[in-house]
Amino acid sequence: MVRHRVLPGEKRSDHCPTPYQNKNNSTEDLKRYAEARRNYKALLRKKKTPFWEEEGKQMVQDAIQNPYIALRKKKTHATHYIPMEEWENHFKNILNRKGKEEAFAEITETPDPWIPFSTQEVAECLNALKNKKAAGLDHLFTEHLKQACHLLNATWTQLFNKCIEIGDIPEKWKESTIKVIHKGKGEPTNTNNYRGIALECNPFKALSKLVYNRIRDEIEKKYTGRTVRLQSWTSC
Repeated sequence: MVRHRVLPGEKRSDHCPTPYQNKNNSTEDLKRYAEARRNYKALLRKKKTPFWEEEGKQMVQDAIQNPYIALRKKKTHATHYIPMEEWENHFKNILNRKGKEEAFAEITETPDPWIPFSTQEVAECLNALKNKKAAGLDHLFTEHLKQACHLLNATWTQLFNKCIEIGDIPEKWKESTIKVIHKGKGEPTNTNNYRGIALECNPFKALSKLVYNRIRDEIEKKYTGRTVRLQSWTSC
């Protein structure tokens, strides 16, 4: 998580809290946080290229002084083995603290009529997916969905509408691969010092985004004139 950068002439106590620190942020606070985050990412991109250029020059100089250095085995970072049972308990405590068998209780009320997704709506969603995103267990990348959109758009539309109609999704979409990344601090043998990233199937993320767009529009219509903030969709 990126901390807010203290601006010139601004006291540290006046810094803008992140949306995750305080749920009662004003619109101005959110704008300042977003601007500071963009500046931070831009600075990283600006510094990354010169850094790797210098690293490359240093590697060339090392190779000139010792031509056999390229033949040496690269040192691997020491890994810390954590039993799979610990990982299972760790994520179970995070994702399912109450030990529920189902995520939601069965709905007994008759839902409002659902307007099916249109082919144009699905095409716009697929083409808006970000490139260079990891694939899930189906090995379908966002580039596959976008490049084949003109051929499979009608099929995807039928599938997504069928999922909404029956209230279920393909079994493969319910599974994901969790990659763990060390936070950079704390004991590497402690599971609490790792951040888990779930690699979900990209078609499922597209369906989730379609549903999110519908929900967002309905909430904005219902609460017109009130201050309603929805977290923007950034996972895909």
